[in-house]
Amino acid sequence: MLYSNHTIMQNFDFIEKARGAGEFDSEGKFTTDLDSMREKLSAHLHVTRGVWLVALLQTLTACEISSISMSRYSRHLELRFPSANLPSLRRLHATLTSKARDSLTPQEQNLLRALISLTPGLDFSWSFLGQRLNRWDGHWTIDEVATRELHRIEIRAPRRTDWDEILETASQLYPLPPLHLTLDGEKCWKHLECGRQSKLLFRRKADTEAWCLIRLGLSKEPSHAVHFLKHGVIVHSEPLAFHSQLVCIDIFQAEPNLETDLTGLAIRLNGQNTEIIKRHQNLISGHLRELLSDLISRPRLPLRYEEQQRYESAVGSAVALGGLAFLQLPFFPPLLTLGIGTAMATGMLVRAGLVRKHQPWRGEQGFHNIRRDLVEIRKTIDKRGDP
Repeated sequence: MLYSNHTIMQNFDFIEKARGAGEFDSEGKFTTDLDSMREKLSAHLHVTRGVWLVALLQTLTACEISSISMSRYSRHLELRFPSANLPSLRRLHATLTSKARDSLTPQEQNLLRALISLTPGLDFSWSFLGQRLNRWDGHWTIDEVATRELHRIEIRAPRRTDWDEILETASQLYPLPPLHLTLDGEKCWKHLECGRQSKLLFRRKADTEAWCLIRLGLSKEPSHAVHFLKHGVIVHSEPLAFHSQLVCIDIFQAEPNLETDLTGLAIRLNGQNTEIIKRHQNLISGHLRELLSDLISRPRLPLRYEEQQRYESAVGSAVALGGLAFLQLPFFPPLLTLGIGTAMATGMLVRAGLVRKHQPWRGEQGFHNIRRDLVEIRKTIDKRGDP
């Protein structure tokens, strides 16, 4: 297609004007209601089931609650905890039903955000010292009741509910509670302490400015990351550029000074947070290198794997010998005895091969691969430390 010189000049003039400075039109100002924005964002946190429970646990942790006992039933989930730095239920009710929030403390603001984020369709009641704060069909009320000394929060579902999905979300975002947290009388998230889906290799608390846990695991699909916690909840995960075949690294660093966004569950991208994260990463790298050097110089597998291997070997030998002894009866022909014994031994070898395939860190070769991964990760840390 051909264009005339006049058309080309018009386009050129338009581009030149677009590159120039703009002309002043008018001035003014606008304001943003942060409370309204926070409330609207909190109301949409229920897109992921269980996030409202994460927000509630985070807020109670920030209020320095010493312990929380959770119990689940077919239609409701119950939380009990002692009194602490918590506002009165009447003050919470007055704030929930009014827009006047100028005199609220940060703890009260976080608590209100957690209450507002409760999933629609669930009823809520909070009882303490003769008062009960309720949410029925989205409306907040308060009444007088006879209650125990402990705070008691009850979340009720309209029908029988499987709370496992909600609790699974809470366990992923609130993995290592800094308080005594129990579920149905047992300590919560035991499987996370042993390395999530990976097999625990080593775990050590690092001596940094704030609470820090370095955890090494074994997995067929290893990953490496630093997880930053604010009041027990993961608000940011920073991947680590390590390469390995079996060893995976999870580092949990508590940092209450990180600034979060309006949801309270993610950090803001600003210079202060970047500086805090960078400072912790430098400290963590030094502790991680010492830990790797210790494991490389004195390599070992977890004791429970060695015990399990000895137990399986002893049981297999007993089964094989016992079966062969049983087959040595007079009415069993020698060839049949030999054939059955060979089949049993072959089955044991096949089973051992399948176990090694499912758990590639077992055996001498797995032990060698683990040590090789530790050496490679330490080399990566050393290269980053070079000027």
